Amino acid sequence: MPAVPGFKPSCGPTLPPDAPRIRTTAGIGTAGQKTWTLRRPVTVIGSGSHSTIVLTGPAVAKAHCAIINTAHAVLLKSLYPQSGTLCNGQPVDLVLLNDGDVIQIGEQRIQLAIQQAKGRNEKTAADVSFCDPFLAPQPVRLEQIGGADRWTVDSSVCLAGRHPAVPIHIDHPDVSLAHTVFFYFAGQPAFCDLGSRTGTWLNGQRQTMAFLNSGDQLCIGPVEMKVLCHDGDRALHDDPLAINAADLDHREAMLRERERRLDAREGVIAARSEELRRFEESLRIRERQLDARACRLEREPLPDKPAEPTGTPFFTGDVGSANVWSPPPEPTDDQPQPTGQGVDRAWGVFHLPAPPGDWADL
Repeated sequence: MPAVPGFKPSCGPTLPPDAPRIRTTAGIGTAGQKTWTLRRPVTVIGSGSHSTIVLTGPAVAKAHCAIINTAHAVLLKSLYPQSGTLCNGQPVDLVLLNDGDVIQIGEQRIQLAIQQAKGRNEKTAADVSFCDPFLAPQPVRLEQIGGADRWTVDSSVCLAGRHPAVPIHIDHPDVSLAHTVFFYFAGQPAFCDLGSRTGTWLNGQRQTMAFLNSGDQLCIGPVEMKVLCHDGDRALHDDPLAINAADLDHREAMLRERERRLDAREGVIAARSEELRRFEESLRIRERQLDARACRLEREPLPDKPAEPTGTPFFTGDVGSANVWSPPPEPTDDQPQPTGQGVDRAWGVFHLPAPPGDWADL
Protein backbone atom coordinates (compact mmCIF):
# COMPACT_ATOMS: atom_id res chain seq x y z
CA MET A 1 0.00 0.00 0.00
CA PRO A 2 1.60 3.34 -1.02
CA ALA A 3 2.13 6.00 1.59
CA VAL A 4 -0.36 8.83 1.59
CA PRO A 5 1.31 12.25 1.15
CA GLY A 6 1.16 14.45 4.22
CA PHE A 7 0.26 11.62 6.60
CA LYS A 8 1.86 11.62 10.03
CA PRO A 9 1.94 8.26 11.86
CA SER A 10 -0.26 8.10 14.94
CA CYS A 11 1.32 7.57 18.31
CA GLY A 12 -1.57 5.30 19.25
CA PRO A 13 -3.82 5.36 22.29
CA THR A 14 -2.27 5.54 25.74
CA LEU A 15 -4.00 5.07 29.06
CA PRO A 16 -4.87 8.35 30.83
CA PRO A 17 -4.22 8.71 34.56
CA ASP A 18 -7.91 8.25 35.41
CA ALA A 19 -8.28 5.00 33.42
CA PRO A 20 -9.02 1.77 35.32
CA ARG A 21 -5.92 0.04 36.64
CA ILE A 22 -5.72 -3.69 35.94
CA ARG A 23 -3.53 -6.37 37.48
CA THR A 24 -3.76 -10.04 36.47
CA THR A 25 -2.39 -13.07 38.29
CA ALA A 26 -2.03 -16.55 36.80
CA GLY A 27 -1.28 -19.77 38.68
CA ILE A 28 -2.40 -18.54 42.09
CA GLY A 29 -1.07 -20.74 44.88
CA THR A 30 1.45 -22.57 42.67
CA ALA A 31 5.18 -22.31 42.15
CA GLY A 32 4.57 -20.78 38.73
CA GLN A 33 2.45 -17.87 39.97
CA LYS A 34 2.98 -14.75 37.89
CA THR A 35 1.47 -11.27 37.96
CA TRP A 36 1.12 -8.70 35.15
CA THR A 37 0.20 -5.02 35.41
CA LEU A 38 -1.64 -4.08 32.22
CA ARG A 39 -0.56 -0.67 30.94
CA ARG A 40 -1.90 -0.96 27.40
CA PRO A 41 -5.41 -0.45 26.08
CA VAL A 42 -5.36 -3.94 24.52
CA THR A 43 -3.77 -6.97 26.18
CA VAL A 44 -3.69 -10.16 24.09
CA ILE A 45 -3.66 -13.51 25.90
CA GLY A 46 -2.50 -16.58 23.96
CA SER A 47 0.32 -18.93 23.12
CA GLY A 48 1.82 -16.81 20.32
CA SER A 49 5.01 -14.82 20.75
CA HIS A 50 3.14 -11.58 20.02
CA SER A 51 0.80 -12.08 22.99
CA THR A 52 1.24 -9.86 26.03
CA ILE A 53 0.37 -12.71 28.41
CA VAL A 54 1.82 -15.94 27.01
CA LEU A 55 0.19 -19.16 28.18
CA THR A 56 1.08 -22.69 27.16
CA GLY A 57 -1.19 -25.65 26.69
CA PRO A 58 -3.01 -27.57 23.96
CA ALA A 59 -6.25 -25.61 24.56
CA VAL A 60 -4.61 -22.16 24.19
CA ALA A 61 -4.72 -20.53 20.76
CA LYS A 62 -2.04 -18.18 19.47
CA ALA A 63 -4.33 -15.19 20.05
CA HIS A 64 -6.98 -16.61 22.38
CA CYS A 65 -8.68 -13.58 23.94
CA ALA A 66 -8.06 -9.91 24.66
CA ILE A 67 -8.59 -7.64 27.66
CA ILE A 68 -9.57 -4.19 26.41
CA ASN A 69 -9.33 -1.08 28.58
CA THR A 70 -11.52 1.59 26.98
CA ALA A 71 -10.42 4.20 29.59
CA HIS A 72 -13.94 3.88 31.04
CA ALA A 73 -14.51 0.14 31.37
CA VAL A 74 -12.68 -3.17 31.09
CA LEU A 75 -13.95 -5.72 28.55
CA LEU A 76 -13.00 -9.30 27.72
CA LYS A 77 -13.27 -10.32 24.06
CA SER A 78 -12.92 -13.91 22.84
CA LEU A 79 -10.96 -13.91 19.59
CA TYR A 80 -12.35 -17.23 18.35
CA PRO A 81 -15.96 -18.41 18.64
CA GLN A 82 -14.83 -21.91 19.61
CA SER A 83 -11.74 -20.87 21.60
CA GLY A 84 -13.34 -21.77 24.92
CA THR A 85 -12.90 -18.56 26.92
CA LEU A 86 -14.64 -18.71 30.30
CA CYS A 87 -15.34 -15.91 32.74
CA ASN A 88 -16.37 -17.03 36.21
CA GLY A 89 -17.09 -20.47 34.77
CA GLN A 90 -19.36 -19.23 31.93
CA PRO A 91 -18.41 -19.22 28.21
CA VAL A 92 -18.31 -15.66 26.90
CA ASP A 93 -17.77 -13.77 23.66
CA LEU A 94 -17.79 -10.18 24.98
CA VAL A 95 -18.25 -9.41 28.67
CA LEU A 96 -17.72 -6.57 31.08
CA LEU A 97 -15.03 -7.40 33.63
CA ASN A 98 -15.18 -6.48 37.30
CA ASP A 99 -12.77 -6.65 40.18
CA GLY A 100 -12.20 -10.27 41.27
CA ASP A 101 -13.36 -11.95 38.06
CA VAL A 102 -11.57 -15.12 36.97
CA ILE A 103 -10.73 -15.88 33.34
CA GLN A 104 -10.25 -19.55 32.51
CA ILE A 105 -8.48 -20.82 29.37
CA GLY A 106 -8.21 -24.57 29.30
CA GLU A 107 -6.83 -25.60 32.67
CA GLN A 108 -5.28 -22.21 33.45
CA ARG A 109 -6.98 -19.49 35.48
CA ILE A 110 -6.26 -15.77 35.54
CA GLN A 111 -7.65 -13.62 38.35
CA LEU A 112 -8.21 -9.90 37.81
CA ALA A 113 -7.83 -6.99 40.19
CA ILE A 114 -9.43 -3.82 38.78
CA GLN A 115 -9.17 -0.46 40.52
CA GLN A 116 -11.33 2.43 39.31
CA ALA A 117 -10.15 6.01 39.66
CA LYS A 118 -11.59 7.95 42.57
CA GLY A 119 -14.29 10.51 41.86
CA ARG A 120 -14.93 9.13 38.38
CA ASN A 121 -18.42 9.41 36.90
CA GLU A 122 -20.06 8.23 33.73
CA LYS A 123 -19.40 11.58 32.02
CA THR A 124 -15.85 11.48 30.67
CA ALA A 125 -13.43 14.20 29.74
CA ALA A 126 -14.36 13.59 26.11
CA ASP A 127 -17.96 14.46 27.03
CA VAL A 128 -19.20 11.00 26.03
CA SER A 129 -21.70 9.13 28.17
CA PHE A 130 -21.50 5.34 28.30
CA CYS A 131 -24.94 3.86 28.86
CA ASP A 132 -24.09 0.49 27.32
CA PRO A 133 -20.43 -0.64 27.32
CA PHE A 134 -21.10 -3.01 24.40
CA LEU A 135 -22.45 -0.42 21.96
CA ALA A 136 -20.28 1.89 19.86
CA PRO A 137 -20.58 5.57 20.80
CA GLN A 138 -20.52 6.42 17.08
CA PRO A 139 -20.65 3.77 14.34
CA VAL A 140 -17.80 3.52 11.87
CA ARG A 141 -18.24 2.31 8.32
CA LEU A 142 -15.50 0.61 6.33
CA GLU A 143 -15.84 0.66 2.54
CA GLN A 144 -13.65 -1.46 0.32
CA ILE A 145 -11.72 0.56 -2.24
CA GLY A 146 -12.31 -0.85 -5.69
CA GLY A 147 -14.87 -3.35 -4.37
CA ALA A 148 -18.44 -3.64 -3.19
CA ASP A 149 -17.88 -4.87 0.39
CA ARG A 150 -19.11 -2.70 3.25
CA TRP A 151 -18.74 -3.24 6.99
CA THR A 152 -20.14 -1.33 9.94
CA VAL A 153 -18.46 -1.28 13.35
CA ASP A 154 -21.41 -0.71 15.67
CA SER A 155 -20.19 -2.54 18.77
CA SER A 156 -17.60 -1.42 21.30
CA VAL A 157 -15.31 -4.29 20.23
CA CYS A 158 -15.34 -5.75 16.71
CA LEU A 159 -13.05 -8.37 15.20
CA ALA A 160 -11.69 -8.64 11.63
CA GLY A 161 -10.07 -11.75 10.19
CA ARG A 162 -10.34 -14.81 7.98
CA HIS A 163 -12.54 -16.80 10.37
CA PRO A 164 -16.04 -17.06 8.86
CA ALA A 165 -17.71 -16.21 12.19
CA VAL A 166 -16.06 -12.81 12.72
CA PRO A 167 -18.10 -9.68 11.88
CA ILE A 168 -15.54 -8.32 9.39
CA HIS A 169 -14.82 -11.44 7.35
CA ILE A 170 -11.98 -11.25 4.80
CA ASP A 171 -11.40 -14.56 3.05
CA HIS A 172 -7.78 -14.43 1.89
CA PRO A 173 -4.71 -16.52 2.84
CA ASP A 174 -2.75 -13.35 3.74
CA VAL A 175 -5.31 -12.54 6.43
CA SER A 176 -5.02 -14.26 9.84
CA LEU A 177 -8.01 -15.94 11.46
CA ALA A 178 -8.01 -13.16 14.05
CA HIS A 179 -6.21 -10.29 12.32
CA THR A 180 -7.31 -6.96 13.82
CA VAL A 181 -9.59 -5.87 16.64
CA PHE A 182 -11.50 -2.58 16.46
CA PHE A 183 -12.44 -0.90 19.72
CA TYR A 184 -13.33 2.48 21.18
CA PHE A 185 -10.89 4.25 23.44
CA ALA A 186 -12.16 7.34 25.28
CA GLY A 187 -15.00 7.51 22.76
CA GLN A 188 -12.73 7.52 19.70
CA PRO A 189 -12.45 4.54 17.31
CA ALA A 190 -9.12 2.72 17.24
CA PHE A 191 -7.66 -0.61 16.14
CA CYS A 192 -5.01 -3.04 17.34
CA ASP A 193 -3.17 -5.60 15.21
CA LEU A 194 -3.23 -9.04 16.85
CA GLY A 195 0.29 -10.06 15.76
CA SER A 196 -0.72 -10.95 12.21
CA ARG A 197 1.86 -12.02 9.65
CA THR A 198 1.08 -9.30 7.07
CA GLY A 199 0.18 -6.59 9.59
CA THR A 200 -2.41 -3.82 9.54
CA TRP A 201 -1.57 -0.73 7.48
CA LEU A 202 -2.95 2.77 8.06
CA ASN A 203 -2.35 5.35 5.32
CA GLY A 204 0.63 3.40 4.01
CA GLN A 205 2.27 2.86 7.41
CA ARG A 206 2.27 -0.41 9.33
CA GLN A 207 0.73 0.21 12.74
CA THR A 208 0.28 -1.97 15.81
CA MET A 209 -2.26 0.29 17.47
CA ALA A 210 -3.66 3.61 16.27
CA PHE A 211 -6.72 5.84 16.23
CA LEU A 212 -9.05 5.97 13.23
CA ASN A 213 -10.24 9.20 11.63
CA SER A 214 -12.55 10.03 8.78
CA GLY A 215 -10.91 9.56 5.39
CA ASP A 216 -8.17 7.21 6.61
CA GLN A 217 -7.11 4.37 4.33
CA LEU A 218 -6.88 1.02 6.10
CA CYS A 219 -5.33 -2.11 4.60
CA ILE A 220 -5.86 -5.61 6.02
CA GLY A 221 -4.11 -8.19 3.87
CA PRO A 222 -4.85 -7.36 0.21
CA VAL A 223 -8.09 -5.48 1.02
CA GLU A 224 -7.88 -1.69 1.09
CA MET A 225 -10.75 0.14 2.72
CA LYS A 226 -11.75 3.68 3.50
CA VAL A 227 -12.78 4.74 6.99
CA LEU A 228 -15.99 6.77 7.26
CA CYS A 229 -16.95 7.98 10.69
CA HIS A 230 -18.67 10.96 12.29
CA ASP A 231 -16.88 14.27 12.26
CA GLY A 232 -18.54 16.37 14.96
CA ASP A 233 -22.28 16.51 14.35
CA ARG A 234 -21.99 15.53 10.68
CA ALA A 235 -21.04 12.14 9.27
CA LEU A 236 -18.48 12.05 6.50
CA HIS A 237 -20.42 9.52 4.45
CA ASP A 238 -23.30 12.02 4.21
CA ASP A 239 -21.06 14.43 2.26
CA PRO A 240 -20.58 13.20 -1.34
CA LEU A 241 -18.00 15.93 -2.05
CA ALA A 242 -15.78 14.63 0.76
CA ILE A 243 -16.11 11.09 -0.58
CA ASN A 244 -15.17 12.22 -4.11
CA ALA A 245 -12.18 14.19 -2.78
CA ALA A 246 -10.94 11.18 -0.81
CA ASP A 247 -11.34 8.92 -3.84
CA LEU A 248 -9.47 11.35 -6.06
CA ASP A 249 -6.60 11.66 -3.59
CA HIS A 250 -6.31 7.90 -3.35
CA ARG A 251 -6.43 7.44 -7.12
CA GLU A 252 -3.83 10.16 -7.60
CA ALA A 253 -1.49 8.44 -5.14
CA MET A 254 -2.02 5.10 -6.88
CA LEU A 255 -1.34 6.64 -10.30
CA ARG A 256 1.88 8.23 -9.07
CA GLU A 257 3.03 4.90 -7.67
CA ARG A 258 2.16 3.16 -10.94
CA GLU A 259 4.00 5.82 -12.95
CA ARG A 260 7.07 5.37 -10.77
CA ARG A 261 7.02 1.60 -11.33
CA LEU A 262 6.62 2.05 -15.10
CA ASP A 263 9.58 4.44 -15.21
CA ALA A 264 11.71 1.95 -13.32
CA ARG A 265 10.63 -0.82 -15.67
CA GLU A 266 11.47 1.29 -18.74
CA GLY A 267 14.93 1.92 -17.33
CA VAL A 268 15.52 -1.81 -16.89
CA ILE A 269 14.31 -2.51 -20.43
CA ALA A 270 16.60 0.20 -21.88
CA ALA A 271 19.63 -1.20 -20.04
CA ARG A 272 18.84 -4.72 -21.25
CA SER A 273 18.45 -3.48 -24.85
CA GLU A 274 21.87 -1.83 -24.69
CA GLU A 275 23.42 -5.08 -23.45
CA LEU A 276 21.82 -7.00 -26.31
CA ARG A 277 23.07 -4.45 -28.87
CA ARG A 278 26.64 -4.78 -27.58
CA PHE A 279 26.41 -8.55 -27.67
CA GLU A 280 25.19 -8.55 -31.27
CA GLU A 281 28.03 -6.20 -32.27
CA SER A 282 30.61 -8.52 -30.68
CA LEU A 283 29.09 -11.46 -32.58
CA ARG A 284 29.38 -9.60 -35.88
CA ILE A 285 33.04 -8.74 -35.19
CA ARG A 286 33.79 -12.37 -34.34
CA GLU A 287 32.05 -13.54 -37.51
CA ARG A 288 34.19 -11.20 -39.68
CA GLN A 289 37.35 -12.47 -38.00
CA LEU A 290 36.41 -16.08 -38.70
CA ASP A 291 35.63 -15.30 -42.37
CA ALA A 292 39.01 -13.58 -42.83
CA ARG A 293 40.81 -16.51 -41.27
CA ALA A 294 38.99 -18.98 -43.54
CA CYS A 295 39.97 -16.97 -46.64
CA ARG A 296 43.61 -16.86 -45.55
CA LEU A 297 43.68 -20.61 -45.00
CA GLU A 298 42.26 -21.23 -48.47
CA ARG A 299 45.02 -19.18 -50.13
CA GLU A 300 47.93 -20.76 -48.22
CA PRO A 301 49.29 -24.14 -49.53
CA LEU A 302 49.28 -27.08 -47.22
CA PRO A 303 52.77 -27.94 -45.80
CA ASP A 304 54.55 -31.09 -47.04
CA LYS A 305 54.29 -34.10 -44.83
CA PRO A 306 57.70 -34.80 -43.19
CA ALA A 307 59.43 -38.07 -44.20
CA GLU A 308 59.23 -40.78 -41.64
CA PRO A 309 62.60 -42.06 -40.29
CA THR A 310 63.80 -45.46 -41.57
CA GLY A 311 66.33 -48.00 -40.36
CA THR A 312 67.40 -48.84 -36.86
CA PRO A 313 67.24 -45.82 -34.57
CA PHE A 314 70.33 -44.87 -32.59
CA PHE A 315 71.55 -41.81 -30.73
CA THR A 316 73.92 -39.29 -32.28
CA GLY A 317 75.50 -36.07 -31.14
CA ASP A 318 76.36 -35.21 -27.56
CA VAL A 319 75.36 -37.22 -24.55
CA GLY A 320 71.66 -36.79 -23.86
CA SER A 321 70.70 -35.97 -27.45
CA ALA A 322 67.54 -37.68 -28.68
CA ASN A 323 67.81 -37.14 -32.45
CA VAL A 324 66.98 -40.30 -34.39
CA TRP A 325 68.79 -40.92 -37.71
CA SER A 326 69.28 -43.74 -40.14
CA PRO A 327 72.42 -45.95 -39.75
CA PRO A 328 75.74 -44.11 -40.35
CA PRO A 329 77.47 -44.49 -43.70
CA GLU A 330 80.29 -46.90 -44.15
CA PRO A 331 83.71 -45.37 -43.35
CA THR A 332 86.02 -44.56 -46.25
CA ASP A 333 89.80 -44.74 -46.51
CA ASP A 334 90.33 -41.00 -45.91
CA GLN A 335 88.21 -41.04 -42.70
CA PRO A 336 89.57 -42.24 -39.37
CA GLN A 337 88.19 -45.40 -37.89
CA PRO A 338 86.23 -45.36 -34.63
CA THR A 339 88.38 -45.76 -31.58
CA GLY A 340 85.82 -47.98 -29.87
CA GLN A 341 85.44 -45.84 -26.79
CA GLY A 342 84.15 -42.38 -25.98
CA VAL A 343 82.97 -39.92 -28.63
CA ASP A 344 84.32 -40.06 -32.15
CA ARG A 345 84.17 -36.43 -33.20
CA ALA A 346 84.83 -37.18 -36.84
CA TRP A 347 81.85 -39.52 -36.96
CA GLY A 348 79.82 -37.81 -34.30
CA VAL A 349 78.91 -41.15 -32.78
CA PHE A 350 78.91 -42.01 -29.14
CA HIS A 351 80.62 -45.39 -28.49
CA LEU A 352 80.12 -47.30 -25.29
CA PRO A 353 83.25 -48.76 -23.68
CA ALA A 354 83.90 -52.46 -24.24
CA PRO A 355 82.71 -54.72 -21.44
CA PRO A 356 85.25 -56.33 -19.15
CA GLY A 357 86.81 -59.55 -20.22
CA ASP A 358 85.06 -61.60 -17.60
CA TRP A 359 81.64 -60.50 -19.06
CA ALA A 360 82.38 -62.42 -22.23
CA ASP A 361 81.98 -65.67 -20.36
CA LEU A 362 78.41 -64.80 -19.33
